[in-house]
Order: sequence, then structure tokens, then C-alpha cells
Amino acid sequence: MRKNTKYTAAVDTMGCAVEIAPKKFTKAEKAYHCLVGLMMSSQTKDEVTHATLRYLVEERNLSIPTILETKESDLNEWIKKVGFHNKKAVYIKKTTEQIQTKHNGKVPSSYDDLIALPGVGPKMAHLVLQTAFGKVEGVSVDVHVHRICNRMRWAGKNYETGKNWKPCSTPGETAKDLEEWLPKEKWTDINHMLVGFG
Repeated sequence: MRKNTKYTAAVDTMGCAVEIAPKKFTKAEKAYHCLVGLMMSSQTKDEVTHATLRYLVEERNLSIPTILETKESDLNEWIKKVGFHNKKAVYIKKTTEQIQTKHNGKVPSSYDDLIALPGVGPKMAHLVLQTAFGKVEGVSVDVHVHRICNRMRWAGKNYETGKNWKPCSTPGETAKDLEEWLPKEKWTDINHMLVGFG
């Protein structure tokens, strides 16, 4: 349905895998752009996140040195259109500082290091690994994937038999169930596919 529809979902043209001016940046710089974009994306429409990321990249020279030198209040102003921008400005600043001090100024490429960064959860960590580093270590489950998989009974208590089925209560539980039965070669595709429906 996602492949054959005449309608394009926002995630197809504005998701984290869509690079901003791809020829201008190194792999490390693209990884940082991806991470910042994902940090801004929570509870924000793809159109707003993409426009804000483009503004940061093209008008504010988004990079680790730039954010380190930028006041939190200025960063907050730059990202004011995204949801919960006050908190996200704090997280982006703290995460950038940790990347500089603990990871030699490069976005870490391990799941454990990524989720240790302020404001970065499992969903974001898996998407950064998949998009920036080509690593597939788990299923990225956001609210769309969580809801759709449970409605289809691809996850939940007794999803295998359907008897006395109960939905998962958290995205983490849904991810665990999906990873038990979904072939690993589909782990990257499922988030993008279902977010398009969401």
C-alpha cells in the first residue's frame, strides 16, 4: 500500500534519512545533522522539523563547534517552531557537549553510547544507527509503529496465539515483541513504512 499509493507521506521526503544538501558534508557532519533532527522531531510534524533542520544547516551552520559556541537561549530561539523547544534546546546543548568531551567530537556509533546522551531514547538511537552508520541492532518504535503493530496484533500479550490477547503498554514492549518474530532484514523498513501511515 505504501509503495503503490499516489500519495507521498511526509516521512518519505522529510524524514531523518533525507539529507540536507548531501554533497556539502562529511559522514560525521551528516550523522550530527541526523541526530539533531531526530532530537527535534519528537511530537513535532515532519514538515516543521525538516524546515527547522534546513534553517539550522543552511543559515546557522549546524555543527558541533557552532552549537558549543551558541548560547542556549539563542538555540532555543532558532528552534522555537518545534514542539517542546525549551527542553530540546537544553538536550541538544548537553548532548553536543558530551559528544565533544566523551566521543572526540563525533556522534557515537554504538547503541549504549547513544542512549546515554541527554534526550536520546531507544527509537532515536536505532534510527541514528540505521541512517548514519548502516547498523541494524533493533526495531525503532515510535507512537505510530506502537499503535499500528498492536492494532494488527503483531505485538502484545499472547500475540502468537491471539488467545487472551492484550496490547503492549509501551513502545519498548512492542519493539521486543517485533524483534522476536520479524526477520532482521525487515527491521529497518518497518519504522519508515508504518510512520508513513501514521
